Amino acid sequence: MSKTRFGFWPRPWHIAAAGLSAEPVADCADVVEFINKHERALDGWMHPPLGRRFSSALGLSVPWMPATAYGLPSTHELNLDTDDEALADFSIALIGFLDGMRLVREGWNHFYKTPIEPAKLVDFVCTEDEMSRAVDMATRRWRGLDRDCQRWMFGAIHWYCFTAAYEHQFERFGGLYIVLDTLYRVHVRLGGSAAGTRAEQAAVLADAHRIPLPDWAQVHTIDNKDVSRLSTLRNEFFHEGRYGGEPIGFDAPVETITLDLEAFVTRVILGMLSIDCAYVRTPATTQQRHGLDVS
Repeated sequence: MSKTRFGFWPRPWHIAAAGLSAEPVADCADVVEFINKHERALDGWMHPPLGRRFSSALGLSVPWMPATAYGLPSTHELNLDTDDEALADFSIALIGFLDGMRLVREGWNHFYKTPIEPAKLVDFVCTEDEMSRAVDMATRRWRGLDRDCQRWMFGAIHWYCFTAAYEHQFERFGGLYIVLDTLYRVHVRLGGSAAGTRAEQAAVLADAHRIPLPDWAQVHTIDNKDVSRLSTLRNEFFHEGRYGGEPIGFDAPVETITLDLEAFVTRVILGMLSIDCAYVRTPATTQQRHGLDVS
């Protein structure tokens, strides 16, 4: 048995699944009120504190600068039927992901801004009852994976939520493509069909989870090479330092591919965790909020 405090999560929800529960701590309501009224809270996000750090090289204090790391108070406690720390980390990240937030265990930090309101990071809405069922499905699936796949699935959720803290589209694109790569690796390890080329990876994942394939993931043959708009952006980004055809930071694609890619990988994550819901089979290009509709 293990108990792990985590947060910051403003929901007074009680989550129950096989071998797992999450409950608000006694002062949850007071903590939520304090954070919501905090001077660094703006539009549902908490921003890093400013501080002056001493420079030993210069022998003086440097100007006011954002902190490189900061914490938020815990609001909930996770109870497991095992002492598996990796399962605790995964369960906390999963609960946050399902409610569109980045949740971490007590003592872990945030580096940039982080959500203090639900539904900031995803395009679906999950009810309290649905969350208990989704957590039950996902943790049962996670327990059955080998250790590598367990780490990769935690990493995919963690990095997806972390990427949302970046300010620039090109930063988020790079992070989201890493998430997509990680999910494809899990897919292949679990015996899923392999893509013939990198351009086909998104299409393979879409087919495996019955996700409508976005236009930007459609594969075309050009000069005897299989390419898609996504793979072209990826190759330019990682191999040429370009995004939207120009050096990174000087332009961006005209299409909403970063928003679409966010929506696409959320569907793949849920599908890969065996969370049976209608949302997974909705288009990732609608730019609207969906109900999760867990079966």
